[in-house]
Amino acid sequence: MGLGYGAGAGGFLIICFAILVLFIVIAIWLSWNNWYKKQKNRPYKVNAALKIGLSGVLFFPLFVAVTLGLFVISDLISDYAELQHQKKIHIQLQEPLNFGEVVLPEGTWINRSFETNYSLEQMTDIRQGLTSARFPELIQIAGFDVIAFELDRHLLLELAHDHSVVINNQKEICPAGWLLELGGSGYPSTAQRYSLNFDWFTPSRWQPINCFDGEGIIVLESKHYL
Repeated sequence: MGLGYGAGAGGFLIICFAILVLFIVIAIWLSWNNWYKKQKNRPYKVNAALKIGLSGVLFFPLFVAVTLGLFVISDLISDYAELQHQKKIHIQLQEPLNFGEVVLPEGTWINRSFETNYSLEQMTDIRQGLTSARFPELIQIAGFDVIAFELDRHLLLELAHDHSVVINNQKEICPAGWLLELGGSGYPSTAQRYSLNFDWFTPSRWQPINCFDGEGIIVLESKHYL
């Protein structure tokens, strides 16, 4: 976010140049005044023209300062708006929260997303648009010990322990740290995930589809605590 290091360095150089111009103008002004006062036949027109010109040049540092100030203010406003947005989509729970069949424990980090048809203002409940969660300690979901989950085309569970599962009528071991994929006919639609009724989250009714080694479920954090 923000102007970045390159823009910041460029702004610093411009400020240094503006200060240099200011000192040069002041030096020329003082030197001219000193010389002008010593003249018997003073060139009034030249004096007036020079001072008008130097006064015009003096506006350059002021213009630079105002312009950079406006850039900084605009950047701060943009950063603040982005921070407020991030606070609403990366949230840490300060108390347990019911979510369908499960209770998300205090300290859980949750991430939310917003489809084009659903604005942030419409999402009055933090469970609306919930896409992923990571728990401070393992919890049970559908009989599996998990430390995180993600809602996408199907439900992904990040297992905390090895589990024996039946996939396509075959029993296999799904190791700790792997992702267990659950789905089925009762898996929610997008409209359900954005509704204010969270009874649709019923992992115990969904079936194991796949078990695979992944990089873990990504749950972003922010400094905001709900």
